[in-house]
Amino acid sequence: MSLDRLSNVAYKKGNWMRYTLWGLAALCIALLISVFINVMNGEISAAVPEGYRFSVTDNYNEGSKVRTTYYVYKDHIIVEDESFEDDAVNRALMVYDNINTASLSFNENDTMQICELGACYERPKVLAVIKNLISRKVGREYIGV
Repeated sequence: MSLDRLSNVAYKKGNWMRYTLWGLAALCIALLISVFINVMNGEISAAVPEGYRFSVTDNYNEGSKVRTTYYVYKDHIIVEDESFEDDAVNRALMVYDNINTASLSFNENDTMQICELGACYERPKVLAVIKNLISRKVGREYIGV
């Protein structure tokens, strides 16, 4: 074999290895980006876990840009605050632990009238009880399971 032919074969092997390494590097980068995006989505928008007894939403003010939802579990309450500003939704989840919620029950017909700034609203009575229960507790931020 001539020297030119051997160098040509070695050159082709070098190209094959070079392209393989670049392909593996691109695959690793794509995998890292995918893992990073999944982790960030999990931390930023942690979903409220299933298994709550009932939920009550406090969005009865007509002009309010904040909606608060209370998820009542057996021994804790998760509060989800959503604020709507300029086509963006900001969510915050707080957990209030060690609360005995056995006596709480949700009846949408059991309401009370609240009047604020010349407007009156019908709100569930259980909402006032929930607010009273968590007002004396220190919450922690919920970041997922």
